Amino acid sequence: MKSLNNNCSVTKFITSERELDKISAAECVLVFHEVKHGHSYRSQDCTVDIIRTIFESSSLAKSMSCGKAKVRAIACNVLGPYFTTIIIDDLLKARFYSLSADASNKSS
Repeated sequence: MKSLNNNCSVTKFITSERELDKISAAECVLVFHEVKHGHSYRSQDCTVDIIRTIFESSSLAKSMSCGKAKVRAIACNVLGPYFTTIIIDDLLKARFYSLSADASNKSS
């Protein structure tokens, strides 16, 4: 069994809670952007790779990981319920509102 060098601190291997919050916030913002613009969950892998390459000196960029399963989980379990609550609250406060739908029989 190999032993660690005595000069190496265990804190080097533990990510602080503040750093984890920054990573989570960055991943959420990225997922929000991708969903807002209609990008696929799968495209997120490529986007994160590009971010890591462009910002190679950033520890935050190096720590980000967003595969399609994680992106879907953030979109469906975090962003979806959050924005649903905001919309429902806004509708409950409004005296009047209208709802319209546009349907087309043209194939796309």
